[in-house]
Amino acid sequence: MNAFAAQAVLAELKPPETDEMAPSVDRQVSLFGLPAFVKMSSVKRMNRFERILGGTKILSQVGAILDADWTLLQP
Repeated sequence: MNAFAAQAVLAELKPPETDEMAPSVDRQVSLFGLPAFVKMSSVKRMNRFERILGGTKILSQVGAILDADWTLLQP
């Protein structure tokens, strides 16, 4: 993914602006930014970002890397 595509994805996944003075009782812990993208299913990534990135080619390549079995690399 090039720098422009990465910026577009991260901009789409930025946390919503909140009022810092508002009570935090009802705030839920949510994933935003890069962690949200990495933990997202490949189908959800495709549905959410194919319009922004102009198709599914890049998302398929990125998804193949993200969804690979990384446990094989552990010693």
